Amino acid sequence: MIEIPTLRHQRVRASEGLKVAGHQRRDPFANVRSSRDFAVPAWVGAMIRGNDKISRIKSFIKKRRLENEALEDSLRDLAVYTIIALVLYEEEREGAPSGQALLEPRPSEAASKLYRDMAGGHRT
Repeated sequence: MIEIPTLRHQRVRASEGLKVAGHQRRDPFANVRSSRDFAVPAWVGAMIRGNDKISRIKSFIKKRRLENEALEDSLRDLAVYTIIALVLYEEEREGAPSGQALLEPRPSEAASKLYRDMAGGHRT
């Protein structure tokens, strides 16, 4: 029987999946949130990473093997990225003004500065 964990449990497990060298980052989703530097919502960035895992799984289906990663690892990673996307989507939904589309890009401050500099003719 498969136990369905609660959303809180899923969030904890997702953040555990992003530990780096045994040390938790201040924001365990910082790497995924960096997609905002390219004007891509963070939850969409997580799904893009998930899609990379789907590509690996498709490759396994065709070739019956994977290089450098077991199928089980790709499946687990896909599950984690999907949960991360859900957490980030919920964060954005809770913080979005009423009626605002969640696919509307909200670039990070670094990306916003880059865009301003480019518009002003400055080079970075």
